[in-house]
Amino acid sequence: MTKSIKLIRLFYQVCDWYNENLAWNVQRFSNNGLKGQITDEELITIYLFCTMEEEKTSIKSMYRHMRDYWGTWFALPSYAVFNDRLNRLNTVFPDIIALLLESSPIGGTWSLSWWGIPAPS
Repeated sequence: MTKSIKLIRLFYQVCDWYNENLAWNVQRFSNNGLKGQITDEELITIYLFCTMEEEKTSIKSMYRHMRDYWGTWFALPSYAVFNDRLNRLNTVFPDIIALLLESSPIGGTWSLSWWGIPAPS
């Protein structure tokens, strides 16, 4: 599966999580209503994609990678705005982990079927 397909699948999964559960936790910090800015869903997707697929561990390296290789896919703001918005979303990541564990078919082993990896048998 290509990286672009993985990124699209991840984005749709994040949108589902955000609309069902996560929006309530970050609503007071969100700038989603402002036109021309990156959405919370896109920021979360970028963070997860860079961490899982590209093995980027710092926000600066994530920003640079997305700007250089995926810049046409996202309306990236300046690095300072990107960093600030991502830091404001810090409360959402424990909830994402909880959602992943809830979807676990077998005691703590999370199925990556939406990522294109078959579930363990």
